[in-house]
Amino acid sequence: MTKKDVRKPAQSSHPRAADRPFWWAGWARRFEDKRWRLGALLLVVVLAATVRLIDLGADPPLDVSWSQDLFTDPPQYTSYARNAMVFGSWNPLHDDRLVFFQKNVTGLLAYLLFTVTGPGITASHLLAVLINLAGILFLCWGVGRAFGVLAGGVAGIFLGVNYLFANYGRMPFLEVASNATLAFAFFAIIACVRRWWWAILGGIVAGAGTFFGKVTALHAAPIMFLSFALVGWQARDESKLQRWGRPLGYGAGMGFIAILWYVFAYLPASSEVLAYLKEQSVQLYGTPIGLSSLKGFFTQWFSFGMNTGLFTWAPILTVAGLMAMAWMAVRHMRGKSWSDFLSGLPPAVLVLVGWFWSAYAALMPFNYRPVRYQIVLLYPLAGVAAWLIAEWATSRRTAEPKRGAGSWYAVPVVGIILATGMQHMAFSYWFNQLRPESQIQGAMTALVLGLLAGAFWVWLSRRETPRNPAPGRARGVLELVAALVLVAFLIDQGRHFIRWWSEPQYALQSANKDLETVLGAGAIVTGGYGTALTQTGRHGNFPAMFGVAHADPEFFKKYPVTHVAIVDVADEPFFKDYKPIADQAERVATYSVRNLPITIFRVAELGGNSQASTYRQSAFERMQLRIRGWGVDSLLAQAPNWVRDS
Repeated sequence: MTKKDVRKPAQSSHPRAADRPFWWAGWARRFEDKRWRLGALLLVVVLAATVRLIDLGADPPLDVSWSQDLFTDPPQYTSYARNAMVFGSWNPLHDDRLVFFQKNVTGLLAYLLFTVTGPGITASHLLAVLINLAGILFLCWGVGRAFGVLAGGVAGIFLGVNYLFANYGRMPFLEVASNATLAFAFFAIIACVRRWWWAILGGIVAGAGTFFGKVTALHAAPIMFLSFALVGWQARDESKLQRWGRPLGYGAGMGFIAILWYVFAYLPASSEVLAYLKEQSVQLYGTPIGLSSLKGFFTQWFSFGMNTGLFTWAPILTVAGLMAMAWMAVRHMRGKSWSDFLSGLPPAVLVLVGWFWSAYAALMPFNYRPVRYQIVLLYPLAGVAAWLIAEWATSRRTAEPKRGAGSWYAVPVVGIILATGMQHMAFSYWFNQLRPESQIQGAMTALVLGLLAGAFWVWLSRRETPRNPAPGRARGVLELVAALVLVAFLIDQGRHFIRWWSEPQYALQSANKDLETVLGAGAIVTGGYGTALTQTGRHGNFPAMFGVAHADPEFFKKYPVTHVAIVDVADEPFFKDYKPIADQAERVATYSVRNLPITIFRVAELGGNSQASTYRQSAFERMQLRIRGWGVDSLLAQAPNWVRDS
């Protein structure tokens, strides 16, 4: 064989597979096949669906939130769709107080699903699961197209098997649909790199989730707009229409939905909408601490307020996500000019990092931000954490092209990211958060350490030169670390699922079924648990929360409610704000929900509403009156009627 006949071994078409340790190379090459990629994505979706569909109709677990919102709030958003199915009218009581509950994306989708399944607890949970899975799919798809298929799959795992995210994703909160539409907008940003008109779809869908979902999603609108604009700015070879059609298309889509909301939702009930927003944002929980003073802003930023368990429920995801954002800042905040900086900034990095911190900054000032508001943070957190894991698992074969030294402007950015993570994950335990001086001390310590660590990190990046490929053993260590992080995450989250599945409870299902035999035809139930206990059957409900900033003294005269379903404890606002009625109301039944006594009080004849006063007591209620005042013989006379009705 002559020298010219000697051929070099064929190089792998996968740019990173050739340098893999032998135990990984085969699997890496398999994922070059689109069928394997599709199969991996399908596996992630199936896993996410499975953990959500097990015991679908069961009560939410008691450990994910100290609040009762998982039990009381979700049914309100589908109750008007249930009205349409049961009573033939979305708003049979002609009440416009809660336009956000009546006219929303969740209610519309619930109506479509209820036409197939009928209304009920399980159907409502199924709706939430489908929307939640759609959000996961769009985030995975976008991350996969931006950072590679492995990153997309890891993002799906971080969201799909997240115990807190899964449980809130089983409840038809407005936030579940709103967050899913933001995930679609993120995907549209990645997709519009090739086809600019995706920006219009992103604006329309995000607008629907914001204006006909949860208005708090407005925090993401500026970041999404800037991200679409960055894609257009970088597409210098395209026409001006295509380049700037991206941000303008997104804005036009959002604007179109905003006009629809203004005309069809706001104008018909403008006073009620403004009153609701004012009460929920300021009156009920007081002026936001984070906007009251510099000290208040400082403490709220680093503590995120009290009773925040979002990050500690998924500590591995939180640490990986915050570390990834700091890494992104060091890597991409470089260049000699703004033009150089923007040219090398991936739009996916801008939208994910911006999405997280815009949501954090929007929620931070307020004194009350339930976990359901905070769930939006998990989407971008999972995306950036997946990028980091994929970077480790697919360690680079060659160094990146050098674009200039890391910028010192990255120091405060990295410092804030690291300091916030330290405060949430460590210092909140070491420094007593109930004592203001200790809280300040912990935040200051975290800030100083974060800035020092950020400065050191940037200094190291400025000393970098084009590096030689990492040796095989070093790459193997990084891959092992990536695998261990994922395994640790699955174990950490899996133990929560196993504990919950071992003892599922069906208190709401049981109470709904029982209440059908307890209340009579025409009953309309209000109070915190009014909608939760009337998701099935023929009884009406009237969404209302007692304990608002300004109780309406004419409430029971205005609205034809016959019963109140509340927690039967002494400090319940119903007993204080409506004392004359509460003192005379008869206790009809009591159910144990979330280990709390939920009691049904009859108020039909006490509120002064003519329609409510026509309510005819059920056989069960008449039995109660007989045994309380007439004796056992009278009870036995009514018993056959109740048995027949039941």
